Amino acid sequence: MLNSSTPIQVENGAPETGSATKKHTTPTTMTTGSTTWLVSIFGDRMLNAPPSTWTPPSGATDRVDTRASGNGTPVSLAINTQGPVTAGAKSHTATGTASSASAGLEIIAIQP
Repeated sequence: MLNSSTPIQVENGAPETGSATKKHTTPTTMTTGSTTWLVSIFGDRMLNAPPSTWTPPSGATDRVDTRASGNGTPVSLAINTQGPVTAGAKSHTATGTASSASAGLEIIAIQP
């Protein structure tokens, strides 16, 4: 059961910076306790190339994975951990099939 008063322990999101890459990593977030679950969201839009498809990180459940055709079509991936994570610094990396430097990345720690 989710904590009804403060379900989000902490979150961190940012646009990607740097050179084009196939590996896209969320910002780091610091979790506390031993019952926290993580949800991560990856979004991308490549203007001059066919859209990428996503490979989720190991140990994660793929919840939403959108794929479309045509240049400039956005693609997204939403995943969650398969169980609670230990306390500490956390991030997720998803891999696309094409390099990009324009992904939007978010990680959310949810507490019961």
